[in-house]
Amino acid sequence: MTEAQARAVLRNRVVKNVLDDPNEQPADSAGSLYVPFEVTDVVVDGIKGSTSLLFSKSTKRLVQVNLNATLGDAASDRHLKMRSLITELSKKYGKPVIDLSCDQYSCDGTWKSGGQAIELHTLADDMFMLFYTPIVKDL
Repeated sequence: MTEAQARAVLRNRVVKNVLDDPNEQPADSAGSLYVPFEVTDVVVDGIKGSTSLLFSKSTKRLVQVNLNATLGDAASDRHLKMRSLITELSKKYGKPVIDLSCDQYSCDGTWKSGGQAIELHTLADDMFMLFYTPIVKDL
């Protein structure tokens, strides 16, 4: 998917242009990726967040989608939301291919299905990040 195709799919979504904001660009050592915009009205399993779409500078194709969200205020609410998210990911993508490891403060896991990968990382039991790597197709 190219940047133009992504914008066409997102049509009326709330989008924030961040191409000229160095704080919003990936810190990859090779400098091979860029983020032209963020989608700021994302909701996953009832949890609000924002998504950055990362494109390759060389191919101009989408290579990763990163979602960041805050789980909530009350600790019990955060735990329920995290368990619900893990359940939904497992329903959709099956058992994690890398063992899901959770403690009272964080969870990490990776699911793969049909050439795509989803990584989940939580931080201090407060926010989570999902990294989605789509199937790469030559057009």
